[in-house]
Amino acid sequence: MNITGWNTEKNNPAKSRRIRIATIILAAVLLTFAGGCKKQEEEVSPFSEKSLPIEINDEWCSSACILYNNETNVTYFPIEDMASYFGSSIEKDEEGNVSFDGTIALVPDDVSVLDREGILYVSEDFLKNQLSINVYQNDDGVYYIDNYPVLDYSWTKYRTVHHACGGIDDKSYTNSYDALELNYSQGCRLFEIDFCLTADNEPVCAHDWDWTYSVMDIPLVEREVETTDANASADGTGEVQTEQVALPLTLEEFKSHKIYEKYSPMSFEELVEYMMEHEDMYVITDTKNVRDPEVSDMFNGFVRVASEHDITVLDRIIPQIYNNDMYDIISGIYDWKSIVYTFYNQGGEFRYRNVYDYSRKHEIKVFTTYTSRNDLIFIDAMVDRGALVYMHTYNNMDEVYGILDAWRVYGIYTDFLPHDCLDGVPYPYVAPEP
Repeated sequence: MNITGWNTEKNNPAKSRRIRIATIILAAVLLTFAGGCKKQEEEVSPFSEKSLPIEINDEWCSSACILYNNETNVTYFPIEDMASYFGSSIEKDEEGNVSFDGTIALVPDDVSVLDREGILYVSEDFLKNQLSINVYQNDDGVYYIDNYPVLDYSWTKYRTVHHACGGIDDKSYTNSYDALELNYSQGCRLFEIDFCLTADNEPVCAHDWDWTYSVMDIPLVEREVETTDANASADGTGEVQTEQVALPLTLEEFKSHKIYEKYSPMSFEELVEYMMEHEDMYVITDTKNVRDPEVSDMFNGFVRVASEHDITVLDRIIPQIYNNDMYDIISGIYDWKSIVYTFYNQGGEFRYRNVYDYSRKHEIKVFTTYTSRNDLIFIDAMVDRGALVYMHTYNNMDEVYGILDAWRVYGIYTDFLPHDCLDGVPYPYVAPEP
């Protein structure tokens, strides 16, 4: 029995050829579609590789190739390439678990840690928050990465520092309780205060003893001194002369006088008590002395007084250092949360290169200077790495705009300008065309 159409190839060769052709075309379409899907998948991958200059602990890392997620704007770094620069290692246990220095797990999660063909990448936030590594990218795209100690510079939200507690009436340099209270009431939160040690070793707010005697109308002390110059007698003894000097007062004597017969002098203890009541204010110290034992005596005095009230107040005291040795000294006294490096009290041995190297290794990010003690090459190098420069002392906004433009200055010290005088002023500032 013959069933028409059962054997297609035999009974209808033309139709059979059409089916085979259609099958080939369909297969080709499916292959093309599959290839297109794969190609499309590759094209929409959110990651792209970037080769950018990276400096790690002051060494250039030439092998690092970072990943960038174009959808989330997150940058990822090859942690295995970078670990050796930190003196660290990537470790893997018998079960295949990977960790940084054997303590912090590196578990791929497609968010903070990526595994791309066996290479581990970590996000910028993971570096900062989990590994305590500092990451900064300057305007030229260069990444500066290190694991140096981290200091707290959140106080730099204030761009205006009120010098010597700020001015009061037409007076500056008073460092008085009255000036502090007045300027705080007007919105100031960041103060610079001068400090001296009294005869009984108590820190007080005063510029120096000569100035204190003058504004408190205290007679200078007369004392005898023996010269050893060419006028010395044959037996080697010198000529005895008298001189007038401002010897340190005791705390009681200091507190028993008024400044300009009007303003109340302030002890460090009173300052601590004020800061306990006003938890949003910060104080930058100006202690003048750059060598021991004077440096240790002053900062040990700060710690002793604060510990009798509330030691955490010291976390809002910002030591202003004058040289590298001073930082080493005070770091052994207390774990200061922030540091300012100033140039005004430098001797002839001062070298910007020494400051640059030291401050990089200790994460010192704020510098204070003035126009005659300045170096634009140094400032450019530090600002490029995220540092901020404050300049002193200015009470005229025309002058302020000039230094903001010429010296890449971020903030100022002032006696009388309002605390918000730089609000809305862009940083970095570029003067408008005339």
